Amino acid sequence: MADLGPTIVYGDLTINGSIGGAVRVAYADGAAGAGDTVDVFLDTDTTGVAATVQCSIVDGADLNAATPRLIDGSKIYVARIGGTWYCMSLFYAT
Repeated sequence: MADLGPTIVYGDLTINGSIGGAVRVAYADGAAGAGDTVDVFLDTDTTGVAATVQCSIVDGADLNAATPRLIDGSKIYVARIGGTWYCMSLFYAT
């Protein structure tokens, strides 16, 4: 396995790799629907590696009822933590 940099442990959360090296750009693969996940392409829109990203929504549960709106090709920043991809931005219920 490649050296991903330092391992950060905070309570039950473990992050492998430096934050700068772990954050990647992703592009929404279609508009976000109900729920708190969105399908994306990593690094390159339409041709990147497909992944599902978990998003945090303040006072809500559905991305299709939150801002900023995610439409096909929307650019977000993501990080993989413990095998799950997370969005680095917060979304707010509307």
